[in-house]
Amino acid sequence: MLAGLVGGIVAVAFGVDPPKPERHLATIKDWILGAYVVVYLVVGLVAIMTRVVHDTCAPDLVKNVASAVLGMSIPIVVMYFQRKERLRVLDGLRAQLKGVGVDPQS
Repeated sequence: MLAGLVGGIVAVAFGVDPPKPERHLATIKDWILGAYVVVYLVVGLVAIMTRVVHDTCAPDLVKNVASAVLGMSIPIVVMYFQRKERLRVLDGLRAQLKGVGVDPQS
């Protein structure tokens, strides 16, 4: 598992694009992922609203879930918006490498 993570990080750092298979229909994996995201968001938003509205009587579990969802949503949103900037920088680096005669894909 760690090797896959390190390999993924190195691939992103060097700008290796993963293969894009053609998909015509959503697979069961896509449905499970979508359901997970929806459930996570709904539970998180309900916990946050409960903590805001009923802070004094909300159980510790609800307060912890609200804090965890808020804590995880901030880096997720930041990384989503920074991804485009990183891709732009990597494209610039590839162009510079090609300009000096280095093949960035090798």
